[in-house]
Amino acid sequence: MLFEKAALLGDYRSLTEFVIRAVQEKAHEIISEREKIIASQKDSEIFFDAVVNSAKANDKLTSAAKEYKNLLSE
Repeated sequence: MLFEKAALLGDYRSLTEFVIRAVQEKAHEIISEREKIIASQKDSEIFFDAVVNSAKANDKLTSAAKEYKNLLSE
């Protein structure tokens, strides 16, 4: 009775259409949320790897850092 009433009030052609659309919306919601979690975990792993396994600064970067510090101290 509840689903039939919702289908009628929602202007669906049938109870079947109502159920299928409701299930599709929920499926899209679940997939979207899971993909966000996976992307967030991958971003965290990439960031952590970059911090932990960062390469040593080359001569140009070291020189640029020194120049920057000199500019700040003037």
